[in-house]
Amino acid sequence: MSALLSVSKVRFKDNSRRSYAYFDDSGELLASVTQMAGGQPRGRLARAFAAERDYSPSFLHVTAPDGSLIFSIERPPRDRGDGTILPIIRTQDEDFVGRIMPNDRTEGGPGGATRTRQRRWQLVGADGAVLCDVVPNLVSELYGFGFLMGKNRIKYTNASGGLIARSDGRWIEFEREVADDLRMLVIASPVAFDLLDGA
Repeated sequence: MSALLSVSKVRFKDNSRRSYAYFDDSGELLASVTQMAGGQPRGRLARAFAAERDYSPSFLHVTAPDGSLIFSIERPPRDRGDGTILPIIRTQDEDFVGRIMPNDRTEGGPGGATRTRQRRWQLVGADGAVLCDVVPNLVSELYGFGFLMGKNRIKYTNASGGLIARSDGRWIEFEREVADDLRMLVIASPVAFDLLDGA
């Protein structure tokens, strides 16, 4: 098994332009994430000032330092029905592991419109079952803004609310042993979140 899928603490780095890396707590590179297919990614500045987000199909490989494939992350075309995009995770053998789904908390707005009060996600397994809820902690639940800083910034919990992992936005720290497919989804989630945000 790859070291990336066996350590209890992983540091995630966004290098911009759909390029990412994972390190262990000693700073050793565990994996690199590179785009294998897809449109030309934008840099941070161009992305910030773009008129619209880029949701074009993209395919990324997560590879070990020796070049071997660990798993892949795919941003498929928009769903023709509701326009959603659900990043897909596959094993090195191309078996379907699961996907990351937005699960935002919304509330009614003026004129019957809805607005997002808090961004949330779900990690969904190959059989469609929700394996994990991903919830960012906010300073103010009342107004729904301001991330809580520190290692509890983002929590990964199971159906009963038990803590699976936590993240401060850079480090992902597992709190318990989990199945390989869920571990892969948790580790892939920062990349998937960026793809959902139009990276």
